[in-house]
Amino acid sequence: MIDRHGFLGLVAGRELGGLDETEALHLDRHLAGCPACAAESRGFVDTLAALALAVPARRPPESLHGSIMTAIRAGKPAPAPLPSRFPAGASGKGSSWLHRVVRPWSQPLAVGLAAALVIVSVGAWRGVVDLRAELDQQRLAVAGSQGRLALQGAAMAVALDPQHVSAVLAPDPVAPEASALVVYRPGTDQAYLIADHLPATPEGKVYQLWYADGAGVHPLATAAFDGRGTLVVPFGVDLGGKAAAMVTLESVPGARGTPGPQVVFGNLPTL
Repeated sequence: MIDRHGFLGLVAGRELGGLDETEALHLDRHLAGCPACAAESRGFVDTLAALALAVPARRPPESLHGSIMTAIRAGKPAPAPLPSRFPAGASGKGSSWLHRVVRPWSQPLAVGLAAALVIVSVGAWRGVVDLRAELDQQRLAVAGSQGRLALQGAAMAVALDPQHVSAVLAPDPVAPEASALVVYRPGTDQAYLIADHLPATPEGKVYQLWYADGAGVHPLATAAFDGRGTLVVPFGVDLGGKAAAMVTLESVPGARGTPGPQVVFGNLPTL
């Protein structure tokens, strides 16, 4: 009498092309006359299909493939002859035909299926790890995009305020194609650098904002930049009454004393 594992092994053999035409025909006829077996078969095949779609395509080592095939060939005896039709009363899972078909398949197919499941499991785990890493990267990218959009929106709000002040910063040789603007609202810390055509910051370098007054120059925020789009960085201080603003290129984490190479510079309007 065939058990459930033997029956699923036969179905797997059918899906993997391991049955010959006669065996496959007999199995199909049995499934057509046995709703319980047919439902079991469909569920098993659907599960295999879902696994195949969920796991990224990965090629196992040739040595593993060879050992699986060797195990299957070594354990598979000559198939028993099959009747041309089902014997009377062979419509259920306990039919003698199914028992004869599965017995020679059970051991070698179990070896093959077990090895295949190991491959799928390892591939699935690696796929999950890769997917989690990819999702983490996407979350960081989305968070970065949201942060940039928020800064751009805040800078735009200041630029549209009738009380705002703006100043153009001239480029220096470090970034000859750069165009930069400072917009701020005097009496508040709402002050932003808006710059286009800045080159990407080299590895270990950042752009740093500064302002100047009668007491000297003062370091502010730093920002790494990938060279794409517009760089918007908040000054974080009230620029009202300050003399000048500039951006320099500094080593991480930024300068605290003498400024490094100047990127853009401009005087601020006298209020």
